[in-house]
Amino acid sequence: MEKVSFETLPQAVSLLIEKVESLELLLKSQQHTNGASDRPMSISEAAKFVNLTVPTLYGFVSKRTIPFSKVGKRLYFNEIELTSWIQSGRKQTCTEISDNPATLFIPQKSKR
Repeated sequence: MEKVSFETLPQAVSLLIEKVESLELLLKSQQHTNGASDRPMSISEAAKFVNLTVPTLYGFVSKRTIPFSKVGKRLYFNEIELTSWIQSGRKQTCTEISDNPATLFIPQKSKR
């Protein structure tokens, strides 16, 4: 690595800015390819995605517990919505519960 002097500082900063911008572009392009898709999925694709059977998904749809769209007689699911639906069911670990002081002092109901 070349030493940077006071005279070469503007060129070094310019080079660093160019490298940071190229890294940002690379990261953004990878996010789009690796990120969740916004395209609609059929019920069979959604069943594979959430690792459930098609009849189970129909049950969730009838109870309206899973996010879906309906166009005519067809059901469609969105990968982003399904991912957030799965994550919404996350339970806290024992450590997370004990670290949260508000959960330690839940008032008990009196027996009258």
